[in-house]
Amino acid sequence: MYDKVNRANGATYSRSWFGGKTVGDNATYHPLGGCPIGLATSDTGEVKGYPGLYVMDASLFPDSLVANPALSVTALAERNIERILATM
Repeated sequence: MYDKVNRANGATYSRSWFGGKTVGDNATYHPLGGCPIGLATSDTGEVKGYPGLYVMDASLFPDSLVANPALSVTALAERNIERILATM
């Protein structure tokens, strides 16, 4: 699968992961980014210029994380929801 993703994205290779196995170092296998918190959104994920529209997924992160982002996404969404509810 890595090779397919790398070919599709024109990725270069690095031997730094998995004990020397070559893996693309400029492709992401857990896509992140697109609506970075604080840039495209407020600090609670509300899209700038679109009141009431919130982003609560991995697109809030400005760059890739070290590991599978599932728990980080969950934690950030829970934090944002608590802050939003506190202002209502």
